[in-house]
Amino acid sequence: MNEQPNATADGAEAEKAAATAVMDDLEALRGRAEQAERDRDELRDLAQRTRADFENYQKRMQRDLTQERRYAQGPLAADLLPALANCLAPGIRYGFNIVEEQAWIMVSEPGDTNAAIASARALIERGPG
Repeated sequence: MNEQPNATADGAEAEKAAATAVMDDLEALRGRAEQAERDRDELRDLAQRTRADFENYQKRMQRDLTQERRYAQGPLAADLLPALANCLAPGIRYGFNIVEEQAWIMVSEPGDTNAAIASARALIERGPG
């Protein structure tokens, strides 16, 4: 009879130890789950920030590309402008000379306007030279 109460006490202690071990394991698992949730939240925040940074980068690159396209021809035009002015200047002077000459003809001979216009056309068609 002595053995039965001792066996019951040992069984109760074993159950208590097993229950304590299960509770310890449960607490450890809860701690790991909470840490996993924190890690997940950190990674989600990092992913959202990275996505926002990339979208901002894309917008900035598009804006820079638009600006570059808008102003890329400026230096070329500035370099070509003196050459174009040198090419066009004689023609422009020639045209002004014709207009001035024909204006004097029209002023000095007011009745002969058609002849002055015909003379101007002939000069323009002939060109400088």
